[in-house]
Amino acid sequence: YKLHIKNEPFYMIIHKSGEDLVLEFEPATLQYDIQHVIGRSVSSILSNRSIEDLLQKAAEEVKMMIEYDRVMVYKFQEDGHGEVIAEVKNEELEPFLGLHYPASDIPKQARELYKLNMTRIIADVNTESAAIKTFETENPLDLTHSTLRAVSPIHIQYLKNMGVESSFSISLLAHGELWGLIACHNYSPKFIDYKAREGTKLIGNILSSALEYRQTEADNEIDKVHLEAINNLAAQLEKDPDIVSALTKH
Repeated sequence: YKLHIKNEPFYMIIHKSGEDLVLEFEPATLQYDIQHVIGRSVSSILSNRSIEDLLQKAAEEVKMMIEYDRVMVYKFQEDGHGEVIAEVKNEELEPFLGLHYPASDIPKQARELYKLNMTRIIADVNTESAAIKTFETENPLDLTHSTLRAVSPIHIQYLKNMGVESSFSISLLAHGELWGLIACHNYSPKFIDYKAREGTKLIGNILSSALEYRQTEADNEIDKVHLEAINNLAAQLEKDPDIVSALTKH
């Protein structure tokens, strides 16, 4: 909800936490029509047929929308480790495309949160987190859906070690599981307006649906190639009396 506090524009963001309602307030800073930008971005992303082109275009559109220095698509492989499979960056930055990162970089509990919270922003790694004042001293407040929740100090140090001063992520889900992230880095503090974050969340949702569909298509194509190869091998095995020759000479 948009409102004014001392003549300054703010968003009031509300969510439920157990039996309580949590109200959070953020400055409203957006100066342009985000709906128009989202519509154009989505149609531009979905015009790409292959998964590689789809993800690359998504990274380009997100970078244009939030203007961060680096935007990567980070895919989780079967053993849990991550790989940067698409990237758009400022020219002066070294590329991270193709780099692999261990599964321990994003612990299991963090991955579960990424499934519940589609976007996550750290506007400034040097901001000190503030304590929560509450009358409910016996029951800790569940901040799963909070937009202003502080992150692990270990993760903050990790970003500082990389020279990153603000970070933003968008979750990509496929078949209910965390497929990967659109991971965005900026090398100076940068806040992203709530409406712009909601816009990128919509892009993440649409991209997640497209990934499921395109991945199924790609898997079917691979299955087709494998089946053809099996049929060819079977035919050679029937024709050639020598098994080694049947498997290697044709």
